[in-house]
Amino acid sequence: MDEGLELLRTPVRHVATGNTYPYREAFTSWAWHWDTARQAWIEENGTAADEPGILAIKNLPGVKVIAEPDSKGE
Repeated sequence: MDEGLELLRTPVRHVATGNTYPYREAFTSWAWHWDTARQAWIEENGTAADEPGILAIKNLPGVKVIAEPDSKGE
């Protein structure tokens, strides 16, 4: 399974680290819109959408994608 799609099935947090300038503003805006759309999809459908959007930020310098356990500890 594609790593990006697997990450979409878990709660994720996007963390910009290091020197992300001049990418910081674009990253912050993109992450906010992506997370808002993702949360709306989950609320409506009960699961995360299978979309590869998360892969786009993996190529930005200084950006890490961190998967975190959900509130149930899964």
